[in-house]
Amino acid sequence: MLDTSFLIAYADSNREHHEVAKAYFREAIRLQIPMLLSSLVVAEFERKMPVSPLGLHNFRVLPFNFDDGQEAARLGEVLSPRDGGDDRLCLAADVKLMAQAKRTRTVTILTEDGSTLGKYLDRLRNGGHIDCYPVLTKDGFDAGRLVSPGSPGLFSSIAPA
Repeated sequence: MLDTSFLIAYADSNREHHEVAKAYFREAIRLQIPMLLSSLVVAEFERKMPVSPLGLHNFRVLPFNFDDGQEAARLGEVLSPRDGGDDRLCLAADVKLMAQAKRTRTVTILTEDGSTLGKYLDRLRNGGHIDCYPVLTKDGFDAGRLVSPGSPGLFSSIAPA
């Protein structure tokens, strides 16, 4: 699953982690790993630039539905109260994305956001509420994270095409 920050890094060649995002994007295509794109991410991304030039055929778009909303409420309760200084609106969007990840049994969320999405996703996983890992672009490219996200470096001999 792709987070908005990942999609921005992929689309904007001026972003610090652009090359890492491109490597993950290409590797997912090479390995035929579906790239899930939440309608929530589309709504955020489209505020600044259109998604369609990125090639919609590369994504499986997921609508946010009633069951996702119920799961988001449950996860939001587990994470309450949020850490001081964390933006309430950003966390609310992240919780919705994490709910979709849980309901679709997604094992990774590709993101630049370690300060909220990554942190809270780890917290939910460590508490046994979700089986999903953040893959942070700041950590560099590791093809193995797409195959075995809980074992970084395990498959580091896999080279991107």
